[in-house]
Amino acid sequence: MEIRDVIHGHMQIQSHEIPVIESRFVQRLRHIRQLGFAEYAFPGATHSRYSHSLGTMHTAGKMFDAATRTLSFTKKDTFRHLIRLAALLHDIGHGPLSHTTEHLLATSHEAIGLKMLQTPEMMHALGQHGHHVRVLLGETTDATYFYENGINFLPLLRQIIASELDADRMDYLRRDSLSTGVRYGQIDDDWLISNLTTYISPEKNAHLALMQRGLYAFENFLLARLHMFLMVYFHHKVIIYNAMLRASTDEQLPTDLDAYCCMTDTTFLNTLKPNPWTNRILEQRPLPLIYELHSGVPCAGKAKEAQKVAFESRLADAQKGPHLLVTSTSELSKYFQKTQHEPLFVALDRDIFVPLTDCTDLFAHSSDRRSITRLYAEMTHGTSSQVSISD
Repeated sequence: MEIRDVIHGHMQIQSHEIPVIESRFVQRLRHIRQLGFAEYAFPGATHSRYSHSLGTMHTAGKMFDAATRTLSFTKKDTFRHLIRLAALLHDIGHGPLSHTTEHLLATSHEAIGLKMLQTPEMMHALGQHGHHVRVLLGETTDATYFYENGINFLPLLRQIIASELDADRMDYLRRDSLSTGVRYGQIDDDWLISNLTTYISPEKNAHLALMQRGLYAFENFLLARLHMFLMVYFHHKVIIYNAMLRASTDEQLPTDLDAYCCMTDTTFLNTLKPNPWTNRILEQRPLPLIYELHSGVPCAGKAKEAQKVAFESRLADAQKGPHLLVTSTSELSKYFQKTQHEPLFVALDRDIFVPLTDCTDLFAHSSDRRSITRLYAEMTHGTSSQVSISD
């Protein structure tokens, strides 16, 4: 079976992957927008979690092939099979409108996804490797099955699924960039993938590594993600719709998997209880943007003080009527300095590997969080709310 994709072109699907793709839990992703309300700012952003999941599966296979091309081991084909399935299923638990409704989940979308994979339907579709796929997605840390010739391949496989340089990001940056019509997310993924390799640590753990000549493409990759957040995912119109949704409801989404599986973007919006914020969402009447502050712009002096005074004046006026004050925050690195994540490495030579964090000064700024504070208001009397949204 083959699928033609707008990003990757021809994608080959193996026969054992078809039952998983055709399951109701994966097919549901056809009706979940990848970028939630982003289509109100970028009309082309109507792509789904389904196309992203297929693209991530395809990318994960390419990354595995590149990283292990110099290695020979018995379970190589099996590990490739598992990594593709895990990549396909990494977003299976997302709620309607994707990250937009994360605050309405009883638990994380990752935990919901693992629960779906334990249903009889998915266990049958995945066959004998269902447990191993769940391990790759973080269910347990049991690496027993992933040892080969005394080497633990679990860290490598998990890094292809979720790390500073993973298949998920490689697909969504290009896909979201194309669909929104912006250039920020354009990355040199072919060069990055062709420069992947594997580092075997003294403890016999396999880690994802990047050859030195791919380092500049990686730095661009990091910056592309940051700029996509600031310019696309945090677009002022996207943020106001997200904020109005938070103000309109705090009712949790169903915890029953059958009911949750039926909760698509359309059904979710149709179940919102009528109130002024819901009405604005459904009628596409967002509050106007009145003022915004970007962290570090301006960074000091009289200009910064003048901006603060102007903002406070606008806020005082806005508080007389319906308004929303929203702070959106992102950072350069999501994984750096988080001890629960395995490190990535750079190959300086055939036998010389150093941590990736020692090879680029971008990580020196990884703790610098960029934020945008926005005031939305309509100058008529009514209710008000304050909302804080973080990446």
